[in-house]
Amino acid sequence: MNSRAERFYNSITERDTLLQRDQIDMFAYFLQIEEEYSVLSLKDIRECFELCDLSVPARLSAHLSEGAKGKSPRYIKTKNGYRLEKSYRECLSQKLGDDRLERQTSVELRNLEKNFPEGSELRFFEETVACFEAGANRAAIVMCWNLTLCRLYEYIFQHKLSEFNAALATNKDKSVKVSKIENRSDFSDIPERAFLLLCRQARIISGDVKKILDQRIEIRNTAAHPSDIELSKMKTIDFIEDLTRNVIQKFF
Repeated sequence: MNSRAERFYNSITERDTLLQRDQIDMFAYFLQIEEEYSVLSLKDIRECFELCDLSVPARLSAHLSEGAKGKSPRYIKTKNGYRLEKSYRECLSQKLGDDRLERQTSVELRNLEKNFPEGSELRFFEETVACFEAGANRAAIVMCWNLTLCRLYEYIFQHKLSEFNAALATNKDKSVKVSKIENRSDFSDIPERAFLLLCRQARIISGDVKKILDQRIEIRNTAAHPSDIELSKMKTIDFIEDLTRNVIQKFF
C-alpha cells in the first residue's frame, strides 16, 4: 500500500493546507473507496499517515468516534470498525475529483513516449495510453503487459543476448520451441512464464522484478479471459504504474 497511499496523498491539490482532521477523512476515503476496504480501522488510517511521513493525529480515535455522532454524521460505526457516511463520502469524492489519478497517470505515461523508438514498442505504448484514457481497463492491462514484454525482448536482444542464450542452452522445458535467440521474433517461441524464468536464471532481472512480473501476469490473465472479476480504474492504474516504474523504465 506504500506507493498507492503516497500517490493518493500527492494527488490532492490542496494537501499542504489540510488540517489533520481533513487528512483523516481523506485517508478514510482512500481506504474505503480506492483500496476497497470493507471497514476502516485506526491501525489502517494510522499506517497511511506513517507511509506518507505525516505525523499521526493524537485525536485520531476521538475524530472517528465523534464523527459517528450527531444529526449529520461523517462516519457510520459498525461492529468491526467505521465506514464513511454516504452523503459525506460523496462530498469528499466531489472535493477530490474522480479523475485526478487518471490525469496524473496519463501524464506520467505520456512522458515515457520519447523513450520508445519507432516500431512495435511505440505502437504498444500508444495503444496502452489510448485504452487507459478511454476507460478500457482490461484492454489497457493487456496492452501494458505486451509493452513490458516487448521492452524486455528489445533490451535483451540489444544488451544481454549472450547471457540469455547461455541460460536458454540449459533449458529442459519442452514448451520452449527454440534453443537459441538469433532474431528478435524468436522470443515468440518461448512461453511467457518460461521467458521470465530464463531472464532470472540469466540474471537479467532481479528476484524482486521477477516477483512483480509473476504477480502481474496473473492479473493480465484475468483481464485477457472472460470472468466476473471487475478491474477497476484504481487497479488498472496500480498495474500500469507498477510495470512502468519498476520494469519498463529500468530497461531502457
